[in-house]
Order: sequence, then structure tokens, then C-alpha cells
Amino acid sequence: TKKQAGTMAKFLFDPKQLWSAFPVPTLPLSDPCFNTSDTYASYWNGRVWPPINWCIIEGLCRAGLRTSARRLLERTLKMHVFTGHPWCMENFHPLEARRYAPTYSGFNQGWSAVCLDLILRRGLGLQLNAPAGKLYWQPLGLPGVREASVRGVPFGGDTLDFLIDLRQSSVKVRGSK
Repeated sequence: TKKQAGTMAKFLFDPKQLWSAFPVPTLPLSDPCFNTSDTYASYWNGRVWPPINWCIIEGLCRAGLRTSARRLLERTLKMHVFTGHPWCMENFHPLEARRYAPTYSGFNQGWSAVCLDLILRRGLGLQLNAPAGKLYWQPLGLPGVREASVRGVPFGGDTLDFLIDLRQSSVKVRGSK
């Protein structure tokens, strides 16, 4: 419910609980089992897993808490580029801009694709429903991005190009047919 989502958002944005430098840790910062060491013991005891952030951002959007969703989206994307380059890891350190050893955090593994979904579907707002032939556009926005183009998106039997202007709140769509 909206009330449950609001309660969850309050806990999420509490810096003593889940709102770390790179949220959302798998345990609250206040939990005695919270652990950020680079060992298997920290695997689910504090690390940040991008698919969990994706689920939380989805829930916030669906509950209508778009400002909260945007805040988490921004921190999630910063987490993916803290090195200065896109860095899609299996999991991230919640407190510092540093990587875990590959033994306990795979690079560019399959779940990293959730970051692309967050950029396209939530940040830029492109939500396609090919069976219905519809485009839904509700961007949360992306930090520092004013315009974006996305080309060659398969849509039904067509291929679409998008020109998105987040300042003007507009999207132009051009098909190949």
C-alpha cells in the first residue's frame, strides 16, 4: 500500500539504517551482523546488490513515490560510475567507493543489465508495450542529463529512434518504416 511504501521509504532514507553512501545494503547499518569486509562473510551481510535496488526503485515508482525513486536511482547510478567509468559489478561496497575482490564480486555479470533498464525505463522514461503498440513516457530524469537519444529499439515489426529532451519534457519518436 502507499502507507507501507511510505514507511519503507522513511527507513530507506535513514542514514543510520539503509541510506549509506552507496545504498541499499542487504542489512541495516545498525544491525550487529552488518559487515563490509572483503570476505564471503560479508556476501549478504551488508553488500549492495543492484537487482535489489532495481526492485526498490520499481516499488517506489509503482507506489507513486517518484521523488524517492529518483533519489535512489541517482545514488545507484553514481555507484556504477564511481571509478570514472561504467563499472557493473555483481555487488558493491555500501560505504566507500571501492571494489570488492573478483572472488566475491563478478564484473559485468548478467544482473548488471538492471542498470541499463533503470537508465532507459526509469531515468529516461521509455516504457514500451509492443503488443498494445504503446509507448509510456514518465522519466524520473538522470543526473546531469538534459537530452538523450536512443536508436534502433525493436518495437513490434519496426525499429524506433527516440530523441528525449528532459528540459522540455518531450520525446520524439521516429520509426524505420
